[in-house]
Amino acid sequence: MLQPLKPPTPSTPLVALLLSLLIAAPACKNRMPAPRPSPSAPRIVIDERGVLLDGTLVAKPGELKKKGSFDWKLPELHRRLKKLRAAAKEPFTGEVFVQAKPEVEFSVIKLVMYTCGLAGYGNVQFLNENGKKASAPGR
Repeated sequence: MLQPLKPPTPSTPLVALLLSLLIAAPACKNRMPAPRPSPSAPRIVIDERGVLLDGTLVAKPGELKKKGSFDWKLPELHRRLKKLRAAAKEPFTGEVFVQAKPEVEFSVIKLVMYTCGLAGYGNVQFLNENGKKASAPGR
């Protein structure tokens, strides 16, 4: 008569290895170097003047408030980002830096992010007021 199969018991070295990996994982997560930003990545500033792409005004504040006047994108920003993408000499990373004043409404930031995505710039990085890369709280 056949005996039912017993499940294999894990060996002690395997269990010890898994436990050490679980314990060491949180300590290792912050040791990875941050990716270096591309020097050719476009920089978008959103403030009281409007939306500026690399220092050039591409949308005035009045354009940002109009509802239904465009197809949920900023046409001039979209056109210029597409042009920058086509002229890129480095491998295209889709990285763009956005710096917004604290008083800017989130709907405006969302509109800029959406326009960037349509132009192929899906890697949106935020800069703080000093122009340095912003990080999440606690990091």
